[in-house]
Amino acid sequence: TFWDSPWLSDRGCFNKAYLLFFVGRSWCSQAQDALRDLVIFYRSHASSLNFEIIYVGGGEDKETHKAFVERMPWLALDLDAAESNPVCMPLLAHILTNQIRGLYGDQNASCLVVVDVKTKQIVTRQGLLRLIEDPDAIEFPWELPTTESLVFGGDL
Repeated sequence: TFWDSPWLSDRGCFNKAYLLFFVGRSWCSQAQDALRDLVIFYRSHASSLNFEIIYVGGGEDKETHKAFVERMPWLALDLDAAESNPVCMPLLAHILTNQIRGLYGDQNASCLVVVDVKTKQIVTRQGLLRLIEDPDAIEFPWELPTTESLVFGGDL
């Protein structure tokens, strides 16, 4: 399974409170904008909030992809390279299912999914939007609203 992947444990991901999966393509303007904001966010908050970002990308020109990834101070998983690396396959199988890509109709859309490492549950699928709304991480990890807050417009 995804959580049994040595790729994660070898990189200390299980010592973090949250994993943030950033999915995008280097040629996508949304991904370029998100990268700029994410680098600032990561440098400001990764240590104090105990999270790691993992970029998931590939399927593009290798030089362009390499230049994009080199701007990231976090982990990166190259889908093209990982296809030939069986160690990464459980991780890729999980990432490319409903947890991330299946949530969006546009396969080229960028997204940031926040996952609680302890519970192994998605905290939010709207990480990029929440990052724009809360760059100082006041409300991080940006939990999904409860049914009650959606119905009643806030806490009871």
